[in-house]
Amino acid sequence: MGKYIWKAESDDGAFEDNSRQQFDTKKEAYDDMRNAVFEKMKWNTEYDEDFFDCDSIGYQVHFSQDKIVHESYSGVYTYTIEEI
Repeated sequence: MGKYIWKAESDDGAFEDNSRQQFDTKKEAYDDMRNAVFEKMKWNTEYDEDFFDCDSIGYQVHFSQDKIVHESYSGVYTYTIEEI
């Protein structure tokens, strides 16, 4: 069996991220990737910075075992697991 990493990018190319380590299992990579997604979603909901022209911030999020995609006012972010 190989090792796993995850990578992320936004649809406009302004955001890129990747796992800080390699994982022995896809589940470990998924759990780390999911935490990164949640942190990114938190970043886009800062009280003083992100509610300047709206009353609420909505997300569409789709989870699969190899990919997580979330969409908000700031773009579409796609996170994928890769075997290396």
